[in-house]
Amino acid sequence: MRIVLALLTVALCAQTPEQLRLSQQGKQLMAAGRYAEAVPVYQTLTRQVPGNPGLQLNLGIALHMAGRDPEAVAVLEPVTKQLPQAFPAFILLGTSLMRLGQPAKAVAPLERAVQMAPQDIEARRILVDALVTLNRSATARPHMEALAAQSPKDPAVWFGLGRLYETLAGDNFEQLRRTAPESAAMLYLLAETREKQGRKSAAALLYAKARALSPRPPACPSPYCTIRDYDTKARAAFARLGDLGDSVEWRQTRASILTNQSKHAEAVTEWRAAVRMAAGRPDLEQGLAASLYAAQQYDEAETLLRKLVKGEPGNAELHFLLGDCLLAKGDAEAATPSLRRALALNPRFPPVRAALGRALAVSGKAAEAIPHLEAALPYDDDGATHFQISRAYAATGQKAKADAAAKRSQELRQ
Repeated sequence: MRIVLALLTVALCAQTPEQLRLSQQGKQLMAAGRYAEAVPVYQTLTRQVPGNPGLQLNLGIALHMAGRDPEAVAVLEPVTKQLPQAFPAFILLGTSLMRLGQPAKAVAPLERAVQMAPQDIEARRILVDALVTLNRSATARPHMEALAAQSPKDPAVWFGLGRLYETLAGDNFEQLRRTAPESAAMLYLLAETREKQGRKSAAALLYAKARALSPRPPACPSPYCTIRDYDTKARAAFARLGDLGDSVEWRQTRASILTNQSKHAEAVTEWRAAVRMAAGRPDLEQGLAASLYAAQQYDEAETLLRKLVKGEPGNAELHFLLGDCLLAKGDAEAATPSLRRALALNPRFPPVRAALGRALAVSGKAAEAIPHLEAALPYDDDGATHFQISRAYAATGQKAKADAAAKRSQELRQ
């Protein structure tokens, strides 16, 4: 409402008593929150006084507030060119584009809105949402950090900042995995991860390989330091979140920590608490479903996932979780369509390739399974995918490959 009232200060030099009456009526309807009724009033005015950017702006706001986003975009886009200092036009254009599922187009007007009003928390928050949706985490980082400075007592901000740092750490890790998988930096990071997981034998082997290349981890600046720094920043952000007391975001964080510790039943408890605190949020229900699956509570997980898939048929992760859940229940045939759908929606999601390969192999389609399992091999950290592909190789008469994969599986399981 603050934005609407500010925007309505654009004056109309009414040429007739009727136009003056309509202008006053439009302002009153907007102030009363009767946006749908204000739309025809401003449409009439813009027809009577064509080319008036102030009236176009008011019409754009009325359309936006009435939820008529396609029409709002059509009106607000030219207004941003006619009134390049009109902050409301830019933030509402960006917001309408976000609601239409067009984050790439939303970024430019939202960046302009933030540039004009850096103190406006809502504009920056929507910009962060757009950038995160586009996987532009590095660009989102300074804006998320600014939000933390502007709203230090908002749990959602600290949760978002922590998740953003985790994403940046993960992105840098994946880049290192692609470009230097056998480097000292990569081996030290893997060793530290295994150590945190309590896999001491695997950690010792990795440390030995890393030290053979370098007696100590790479000095800063280096990818190793960058990843460690983001990890440290993420933990600090989550610690600040915890200091704010109980919240939905804190429950999400607790669930993630417990999941990383393989305490899946306890993670389920945290997700249930979060769902109770914010009922109806699909993202929380998805987190609960994933933990139910990990806790081997497959029937409840399947029921929840089927509901979520109906609500978000374009969500690749939901299709993957449903397929993997059905696979865990021993129904590879039923799992395959969900996994194929997940792969079609996100071809670059390695867990889908591993699960689909496993489902095909279990269904007796070893030759079809092999390309999927091969694509997932670089991401196998517990030997399961190597074990599965060794059996698929054996089933297709590729004994040498089967033996090599089985040996690698044993090494990873240590």
